[in-house]
Amino acid sequence: MSANRRLYRRLFAETRGFRPRIGALVGLSAMSSVFALLTPVPLKIAVDSVVSNQPMPPLLAAVVPETVADSKTGTLIVASVLFVVIALLKQLQSFAALWLATDTGQRLLLRLRSRLFRHAEELSLAYHDQRGTADSAYRIQYDAQSIQDVAVAGLIPFITAALTISGMIYVTALIDWQLALVSIAMAPALFLTFWAYRARLRRQWHDTKRLESAALSVVHEALESVRVVKAFGQEGREQRRFVARSASSVAARLKLAVAEGWFGLAIGLIMGSAMAAVLFLGTKQVLAGALTVGNLTLVMGYLQQLYEPLKTASKKAGDLQASLASAERVYELLDRDSELPSAGPTRRLERARGDIAFERVWFGYERDRPVLRDLNLSIPAGSRVGISGESGAGKTTLAGLLVRFYDVTSGRILLDGADLREYRVEDLRRHFAIVLQEPVLFSASIAENIAYARPDATRAEIEAAARAANAHDFVAQLPEGYETQVGARGMRLSGGERQRITLARAFLKDAPILILDEPTSSVDGRTEGAIAEAINRLMAGRTTFVIAHRMSALEGCDTRIEVEDGVLEVIDGASSGDRSVRALPGSSHVAALSAWARAGGRASEAKVETVRARSATIFYRKGATMFYRLREPGVGGSPVIAKRMPRERASAERVLQEQVLARLPIRQLRFFGSAEDEDPGLGWMFFEDPGCTSCAHADGVQALAGWLGHLHASASQLDAQTLPSDLKHESLEEHYLDAIRVAKARLAAALHTPAFSDADRRVLHSIISLCTLAEPRVPGFARGLGEAQPTLVHGDPSSECLQLARGEVYALDWEFCRWAPPAPDLYILHDNPVALRSYCEALAEHGERGVERRIGELATLGYGLRLLAAVEWASPYLETPWPEKGIARLRAYEQPLRDWLKDRVAA
Repeated sequence: MSANRRLYRRLFAETRGFRPRIGALVGLSAMSSVFALLTPVPLKIAVDSVVSNQPMPPLLAAVVPETVADSKTGTLIVASVLFVVIALLKQLQSFAALWLATDTGQRLLLRLRSRLFRHAEELSLAYHDQRGTADSAYRIQYDAQSIQDVAVAGLIPFITAALTISGMIYVTALIDWQLALVSIAMAPALFLTFWAYRARLRRQWHDTKRLESAALSVVHEALESVRVVKAFGQEGREQRRFVARSASSVAARLKLAVAEGWFGLAIGLIMGSAMAAVLFLGTKQVLAGALTVGNLTLVMGYLQQLYEPLKTASKKAGDLQASLASAERVYELLDRDSELPSAGPTRRLERARGDIAFERVWFGYERDRPVLRDLNLSIPAGSRVGISGESGAGKTTLAGLLVRFYDVTSGRILLDGADLREYRVEDLRRHFAIVLQEPVLFSASIAENIAYARPDATRAEIEAAARAANAHDFVAQLPEGYETQVGARGMRLSGGERQRITLARAFLKDAPILILDEPTSSVDGRTEGAIAEAINRLMAGRTTFVIAHRMSALEGCDTRIEVEDGVLEVIDGASSGDRSVRALPGSSHVAALSAWARAGGRASEAKVETVRARSATIFYRKGATMFYRLREPGVGGSPVIAKRMPRERASAERVLQEQVLARLPIRQLRFFGSAEDEDPGLGWMFFEDPGCTSCAHADGVQALAGWLGHLHASASQLDAQTLPSDLKHESLEEHYLDAIRVAKARLAAALHTPAFSDADRRVLHSIISLCTLAEPRVPGFARGLGEAQPTLVHGDPSSECLQLARGEVYALDWEFCRWAPPAPDLYILHDNPVALRSYCEALAEHGERGVERRIGELATLGYGLRLLAAVEWASPYLETPWPEKGIARLRAYEQPLRDWLKDRVAA
C-alpha cells in the first residue's frame, strides 16, 4: 500500500503548475452532474403535469406565465424547450471540457516526455547496451501517456461520476428515502469488486507492456538494419519474428479483455439487481398511493443515468490500472542513476592540456569478468598513440573510458593530474573529439551535421572545417551544397563522404584530445589517402589516440600500444624529451623485465610484447597465465618467453618440467630459470622462444597429432606413484556431470532474457534437451574412457600454447595437463583420418600397433565430451552485455552435439 501511496504522490507532484487548469476542469465536469440531474425533469413534468393533471412544479410555475402553466399544451411546450436548453448546455459544457482536457493533458505529457528523454540520454551506455533502445523509446512514447491518463482522462471522470452519483442519491432521498437506501446498498459490493480486480489488472498490464516493448525492439532492429535484411532476403524471417513477439502481446491483451469483461459484467449485475429492487419497491408504493408515477419515473431515470457513470467508472478503473502500470515503468526509468557518479566535488575544466595517465585501471562490464586489466600508462600532452590489437581485445572500450561512456571498475584515469570523475561530464566531453569507424550522421543537412559539434558556428567556420577535412570540394559540387539533406543515417552519401563530414565536425570542435577509431578501415585506397591527409592535419598539436588493425594506419604515431585480452603493452615508444609515452611502475611488462632481472638475465634495456593471455579450462580453472616475449636474448642468444602464472601453479609446473618431462623423449624448450613476482600470489618462469606459430590451424594438426602420440606412448611407461600430486584430478564422471548441470542452469535462466528472439530461445531449449539426454549417459561415457590406459595428457591441444617451428611441436604451457585417459587430447583426431594415422604411427614407434580402431573410438568419445564441456564454457557469455556471442557459440555446437548423441544412443 505504501508503494501505491508513493506512486500517487509522485503523480500528484507532476501536476505542479497545472493545478488551476485541472481545478477548472473539475468545475466544468461538476456542471455535467447538474445537467445529468436536470435531464429527467422535463420527462417528470410531462408525466405528472400533462398526463396526470398535476400542477407544474412551483419553481418552474413561478417563472412562466400563469396561462402557460394552466394549459397542458403550454406545459408540454415548456417541458420540450427545457429539454432542448439542457441538451445545448450539456454540449457546450462537453466542448469546453474537451478543449481544456486536451490542452492540459498534452502539455503535461510533453513535459514528462521531455524529462524522460533527457534522462534516457544521460543513462550510461552499459544500460542501453543491456536493455536496448526500443525499451526506452516505448516508455517515452507510450508509458509517459500515463500522466494525462491519470491526471485528466482518468481522474476527472471519477470525480464527475462521484458528484453525479451523490447528487442523484440526494434527490432520490428527497423523493423517497427507502428507494435511496436501496440505491446506496450496492456501493459496498461495487467497492469490493473493484478491489478484487485492481491488483490482477495491474499485474497483467505490466506483462502486456513488457511484451509490447519486446515486439517494438524487433521493429527497431529490422528497420535500422534494413539493408542487411534485404541483402540476405530475410524480410519474411523478420516478419515472422515480429509476428511471434507480437502474438504474445496479443494473447496478453486478450487476457486483459477477458478480465475487464468480467469486471464490467460484475458491475452490470450489481447495478441491474439494484434497479430491479428499486422498480419492485417503487411500484409497490405507487400502487399503495405513497408515490406518484412521475416520481417513480424520475427515480428510475436517475438510476438509469447512474448506471452510465458507473459503467464509465468501471471502464476507467481498468484503464487506470494500465496507466498506473505505465507510471511505474516511467518512474523505474527516471529512478535509474546515470551510473556516472563524481569522485568528489566537481571541478570546471576550461581548456585541457591533454596529459593523460592510467593508474592500475581495471574495467569489466560485469565486475567478475574484466575486459581491461591493470592498465598503467602515462601519455604526455600532444602525443600520438597508436592502439592495435585483435577484435574484442578492448581497444574501443579503452577509448570509451577516456570520455566516460563507462567508469573504471577500479583504479583511475587522470587528465591533467585530476581524476576524470572530478570533472563535470559535459566539461570533460567538450575536450574530446571522436571520429568513429562507422560515421554517424543525422537526418539533416550537411551544414547542420558539421555544426553538430558547435551549433553556434558561422557558415564561414563550417566551410573552413570542411576544407580542412578535404570535404569542401565534393560538397560544393552537390546541387544544394551545404544544404543538401544527407538522409537517414547519412545514406545519401558514400562511406568516404560521410567519414569526411565527421572529420569536419571534429575540426570544427577544435578539442585538445582526439580519438580516431578505425577511421579509414572501410574506404578505398584513394579515399583513404584523402582522409589520412586530413587526419594528419587534425592531429597537429593534439593528444591523439588512433585505433586501427592495419599497421599502416598507425604510421606517424609516437608510440604504438598493443591491447590483447585486456592487457596493455607499449610496443614502440618515442623517447624524445618530454613526449615519451611510458608504462608506469607496476604495469605488467615492467614486472616481466624486473622478474627477468631477478632470474639472472639482463633486462635493463629489454622490451616485451604480449604473446597471449588465456584463462580457458579443461578440468580446472586456475586463473590466467600471461606470456611475454623478451626482446633481449637469453643464454646462447636465444629469445626468451616469460610466463607469469599463479605461484603454486608455477611451482607445480617447475616440478613437472624437472621431474617428469625431462624423462620423456620429446623435444622440450630450454628452461632459463624462474623468479617470484612482486605480487606474492604470482611467479615467473622463463623459456627459450623457438619463434614458432600456433599448431591450432589445419596445417599444424598432423604434426600435433604425431607429437601427442609420442607424448602419450612414452608417458604411459611412467610410474604414476612417482608423479606430482598436482596431476591428479576428480573423476571424469563428476567433472562432466558438473559441467552439464552448470550449463543447464545458466541456459534455463537465459530463456527469460528479453533481448533473445524465438530462434535464440529455440537454440537454448535444444541445447538444454541435448544436455538432459546426455546427462544419464555420462557414467557410461566415463567408463568407456576408463578402459583406456592412463597417461600424461596435455589437456589443451587446440590452444596457441602448442607451437610449431620447423616441423617440431613445442609446448609453452602445461597448465591443464593431467594423468588421465588420453581422450581429452584425442578429440582433435575425430573425423581427421590424416591426423589419426599420424598419431598411430607415433604409437607404433613405441611398439603399439593395430590400435587405430580403439584410438578412433576414444577420439569420437573425447570429441563429444569436449562439446559438452564447451557448452558450459559458452554459457557465461549469455549473462554479458553481448549475449549474442554465447548464442552464436551454442548454435555452432548444437548440430554436432545432436549428431554425436544420436550415434551414441544408436550404439
